[in-house]
Amino acid sequence: MKTCTLQILGEIIVVIYFILIFVFPRGPYRIGEWLTRSRLEKDPLAKQEIDKLKKAQQDLELGKIKALIASDPVGDDEEAPSIVLRDKLYRAIKYMIGRHDWFEEQRFRIFQIILSVATASLSILGWTVESASDGHKPPIGSYWPLLATAAFAFLAAIHRYNRELDADRPYRSTADIRFWFFRYNMRDSKTFSDKPKPDLDKAERVILERKAFVERTIGSFSIEGSLREDVEQLFILQLLERAKSESLTLLRWLMSYTLLALLLQTVFYIAALSGKNVQ
Repeated sequence: MKTCTLQILGEIIVVIYFILIFVFPRGPYRIGEWLTRSRLEKDPLAKQEIDKLKKAQQDLELGKIKALIASDPVGDDEEAPSIVLRDKLYRAIKYMIGRHDWFEEQRFRIFQIILSVATASLSILGWTVESASDGHKPPIGSYWPLLATAAFAFLAAIHRYNRELDADRPYRSTADIRFWFFRYNMRDSKTFSDKPKPDLDKAERVILERKAFVERTIGSFSIEGSLREDVEQLFILQLLERAKSESLTLLRWLMSYTLLALLLQTVFYIAALSGKNVQ
């Protein structure tokens, strides 16, 4: 292939790269958004049925918690069931947040290792080929297995790492944890937009959202409701931990297979080139 053709292809790739960065800064698709909620907005009957399921489950949970509180011998007794439940929930939530962060840290480390190993193998191969004498350099086409392995490792690592971050969680359509996550209270991101508009209009929109926020968070606040929300939050954290664990397993095995394949291929090519140089 001619040099000018390679240059043209490189320029096309650069143009596409910058278009994606500036035109689709959050991706060409609605990855990471709450796709389930978007679909339900187009299907009111399904949304109504899900809301019924959510309300029924919340009432069931509240009933159990109310019964537990009603059995308290003394309201401020440290051994009262509701106090024990509250303290246990707080400790469990704190522990689960730590586990969630640990899994995410491990995922990121393995993701970096895969990219680093793939890059290092290509660098070693390039250096070895460059150091070989011109008369003994094999055709570039003979390197396609290593190049294909490295390219696949790059793409697979990026896909598996981002898929977990961008997953559309089914529980979101039934979740109601208003003290824990902003999306349950501030659904309209345009309210806090920095786009030019009159200052008074900005202030009025923020005040409207603030009133709705207060109404959603403390308008129907109760001890039972607070404990119920903590229980639901613990459930969601455990769901996320399981998802993170499964994602970590996929990345860990991808790393193992990639390390083995690239190591064997790199050693093979180095040995082949070294043997030719010795002859």
